[in-house]
Order: sequence, then C-alpha cells, then structure tokens
Amino acid sequence: MKSGFLMITPIYAKVSFNKFLLETIKNQHFMLVFYFV
Repeated sequence: MKSGFLMITPIYAKVSFNKFLLETIKNQHFMLVFYFV
C-alpha cells in the first residue's frame, strides 16, 4: 500500500501526509504501525 501511495502526485501526497499527521495525533499506535509497514 505504501508503494502505491508513493506513486501519487507530490502535491496530493503532501496534502494526504498532512491529514496523516492529524490522524497520528488521534491514533499514534495505529499510524506508527502503518508507517513502518
């Protein structure tokens, strides 16, 4: 899933990454696992 995410355009990826940061604040454990997968 991470490889597919990297294929997204840089601008869209950056916006999505900002949303991921917000999710990290809410679900740190889940995001940590997802980040390392």
